[in-house]
Amino acid sequence: MSSILSVLRGSPDAPDHGDILFLLHRRYLQTMLWIGIALAIFVTIYDLLTDAWSPDNYVLAALGLAFIVLAQFVRRGSVVPVGLFLEVTLIGVAFFYPDIRGLIPGMLALITAAVLLDRPLFVLTNVLVIGYPILRLANAYSTNSAESPAFDFWLEISPIISFLIVSVTMRYFNRALQATVQRANRNVALLQASAEVGQISTALLDLNELFSQSVTMIQERFGFYHVQIFMTNGDQAELVASTGEVGRRLLAAKHRLPVGSNSVIGHVTRYGEIITARSTDAVHRFNPMLPDTQTELAVPILEGGKVIGVIDMQSTAPDAFQAADVEALRSMANLLSAAIRNARLFEAQQRSIQEQKRLYLESQTNLSEIQRLNRQLTKAGWEDFVRQSKRGSVGVTLKDEQVVADSQWSDSLIRAAREQQVVTREANGHAGVVAVPVILRGEVIGAIEVEPSAGTIQRDTIETVQAIAHRLATSLENARLFEEAQAATAQEQRINQIVTRYQNAATVDDLLQITLTELSEALGAQRGAIRLGFVPEDGEAVS
Repeated sequence: MSSILSVLRGSPDAPDHGDILFLLHRRYLQTMLWIGIALAIFVTIYDLLTDAWSPDNYVLAALGLAFIVLAQFVRRGSVVPVGLFLEVTLIGVAFFYPDIRGLIPGMLALITAAVLLDRPLFVLTNVLVIGYPILRLANAYSTNSAESPAFDFWLEISPIISFLIVSVTMRYFNRALQATVQRANRNVALLQASAEVGQISTALLDLNELFSQSVTMIQERFGFYHVQIFMTNGDQAELVASTGEVGRRLLAAKHRLPVGSNSVIGHVTRYGEIITARSTDAVHRFNPMLPDTQTELAVPILEGGKVIGVIDMQSTAPDAFQAADVEALRSMANLLSAAIRNARLFEAQQRSIQEQKRLYLESQTNLSEIQRLNRQLTKAGWEDFVRQSKRGSVGVTLKDEQVVADSQWSDSLIRAAREQQVVTREANGHAGVVAVPVILRGEVIGAIEVEPSAGTIQRDTIETVQAIAHRLATSLENARLFEEAQAATAQEQRINQIVTRYQNAATVDDLLQITLTELSEALGAQRGAIRLGFVPEDGEAVS
């Protein structure tokens, strides 16, 4: 973690107000300031009660008031200037009182330096605070005052030893605290990154977007030099996502590595094991596009025990990957595996939906074509039926309580057939004529026209005639098909009769006469001819 000096320098690693070390530093400053305030009050009251007031008390009172003001600044977050002011003040007080009274300020100065300052200022504080009693001790020996009976060597060296013990001990514990906070912050970052990967895995169903966001997020959260994802495809591990400009160039070049090759990716794809390798290890494969790589970590993406891909991370630090990083990245790989499986299932489902949609459209097209052919066949069949009807016309009219054949179409019948809808008109002064088309398979094969008695509800008439027209269309089709089947049967019987007479013929002339006679009778032909032999050349035909 950064120190107060790094804050003053504007280091990018400066702590923000949410950092736990910053909060501890602020709490420490508040404690030191209130201790200074309490000491200033205590000394001032003591001197007043013992009539030992001196000019030093003004300094103590001023420092107490200054500490009260500074405590408010610390409360608002101004740790840096207050910390430096406190350090300078403690060193000044320690120099101002060279006797035993300077021991406590000196101790506090060393503790403050161990907690708040970086190495250069910490060393400088030790030199100033500890160096002063050392100089006094050396001066005593140089002036032979150390031989004086009043000189106590252990009394003089005790502050120096105490200063060293306090300084080294506090610095050690402060470093241990910083390392603990770093690990805690790292673990929090790992948990946050894992949670975000989980969110991505549930939110994204597009594989390309999933891979791209995953590598970007891992690089941002962990601060790695380079992050990429490979997916296995047969005997090759193909790069599917990579960070930065180098990643775009590798993707454009369709970078791939053989499964089981002499590389970190090849080893992981073959054995499915997590590998951490230094740039000097044989398994590490140097990439000229990533020359600053010092350490590489590759974690397999497993699905049912099979390696389907690899998350590869590279760092410029020689010991960048700790055990917590490896476990967090293993969890991320498992989450990513589930996300890949979900995305692939979604893609397969989408392909299935598209295929079903295509088949549905094809069936709709085929159904439309079948309906068109049915309408065409229905129209052609009824046209042939009407044209070949022996009755000369197909239609009946009820007149004077008698049903007679009639092929004439009224205006209402024509409109109903052409417009394929119900037509009504007035008759004899009331709305009594209703014309309804007879529709079969989308084709109009006729129409019905009725003139109900006066007082009949027109809506009921229309509904009744429409229902009858619908059933009539089906019955007419069945009847037509039955008549055609009977005609076909009669024709087949006639043919069979002709063939039977063939058995009684003894010569070719007899066969020709039987054939021509039977055809004329069956078809009502007035003339017919049969010729055998070679076809005459042009100009030889006889009329």
